[in-house]
Amino acid sequence: MNLTDNQIENIVVESIIKHLNNPKFDYSYVVANFTYAMELGMEELKERLKQPSNVVSMTEGGRSITFKNNLGILSENVKALLPKPYIRMW
Repeated sequence: MNLTDNQIENIVVESIIKHLNNPKFDYSYVVANFTYAMELGMEELKERLKQPSNVVSMTEGGRSITFKNNLGILSENVKALLPKPYIRMW
């Protein structure tokens, strides 16, 4: 998949906003205050997009395919650079 740097930045920033779960963190706040987390997230996402697929194993006889379990955009390394997510209680 060919994404521009701007698209990758938008994906990472939106993922950070969703992870933090706090209305005070908007796009401009994340860009201004979490630059290291953004840069690391962008580099990791670029590397992940370079990989051909998320297939771990394949068998053809019974047609079995196993996929990697890395659906999240933000890795634990990126999350470590962010404050703890806001937990809302209803």
